[in-house]
Amino acid sequence: MIKVITGSEFKINEKEEEINMCKALEDLKEEGRKEGRESAEREFVRKLLAKKQFTYEEISDMTDISVEEIQKIERHK
Repeated sequence: MIKVITGSEFKINEKEEEINMCKALEDLKEEGRKEGRESAEREFVRKLLAKKQFTYEEISDMTDISVEEIQKIERHK
């Protein structure tokens, strides 16, 4: 039910008869925070790329994001 309502990828062990709703809500909040951090990281990489002052390797060193991922972000501006 939680997956349907929220559209999340929350996994439920079908063998369990009860679901800890607090845990489920905490997991959903953490999923949202993670998505927010990833979105902010992508935006930061886009800004660095737009300045055209840094190589992929330099941006990778600054952000701990792989060169491949940076190139993927650049392609999906």
